[in-house]
Amino acid sequence: MEVLSIGYAGRNLQEFASLLRQYGVTHVVDVRTSPFSKFAREFDRPSLEAALPEHGIRYVYLGEELGGRPDCPDCYDAEGRVMYERVQAQPFFQRGVKHLVKGAAAPGRVLCLMCSERKPESCHRSKLIGEALVGQGVAVRHIAEDGALIEQSAVINRLNDGQLDLFGDAWESSRKNYRKPT
Repeated sequence: MEVLSIGYAGRNLQEFASLLRQYGVTHVVDVRTSPFSKFAREFDRPSLEAALPEHGIRYVYLGEELGGRPDCPDCYDAEGRVMYERVQAQPFFQRGVKHLVKGAAAPGRVLCLMCSERKPESCHRSKLIGEALVGQGVAVRHIAEDGALIEQSAVINRLNDGQLDLFGDAWESSRKNYRKPT
């Protein structure tokens, strides 16, 4: 069982759809907290819901469950940084992962997580969702910035610059700062 991921930044819809078709993707799972783009309106949720079926691909939105900026204030530290281990413990996140695992197990389905960041190591697709999926026994591969597939373990290796995580703080410096929801 496998789940893919892709970021759309710097790509147009045709290139994006072509990569998805190249890897046999049947379902795009949008994991953006806010499913809109300031810079590429063709990647707004309504646009994707309309355009992807023309390419034989279904659109699914799971940003409320799997987004990188959850509404739950308990998911943030005192400085406003998302704490992935707190997110992973939340029932909403666990429901989202369960949906992904069930979807990935269905015969003939190829799921691809979608967010904006083109580099998988810069996105919660790898650091949050990818790690949770691997923990559930799901293989995760990312469509990298050059269009090639890269294994989840290689992405994590990029994050750590090849260093082993000795103290449980592997992604501390790679997290984005967000304000706590009010």
